[in-house]
Amino acid sequence: MNYQQYYPLIHSIINKYPSKYREDLFNECIIQLASIFNRFDKEKGTIQGFAYKRLNGHCKDFISTQNEYQLTLDNFTIDDGEESRFSDLIQDENDVEEINSVAHRVQVNEQQSVF
Repeated sequence: MNYQQYYPLIHSIINKYPSKYREDLFNECIIQLASIFNRFDKEKGTIQGFAYKRLNGHCKDFISTQNEYQLTLDNFTIDDGEESRFSDLIQDENDVEEINSVAHRVQVNEQQSVF
């Protein structure tokens, strides 16, 4: 299958999303095309319409997954009903290392559950 003919469709989708994701989204869309071709039923419409819906949905899921566990010191947390920033909870260097360790474990666990 000639994937290059679908580049304009892919670019029309990924250009709706923040530029920092576009390269990854393009690659994700190319990978998804093989699955789309296998699932497409000619009796239900055009390949372009089907591909657009599937690729756009995949892009949304990809970005959601990327953003899900990105912690920053500006994120708010609820602690005993009190709203605090993570940066307010840091008392010394060990706290920063512990936050980084927890964030890394959460990210690794999430990636393992995807596979």
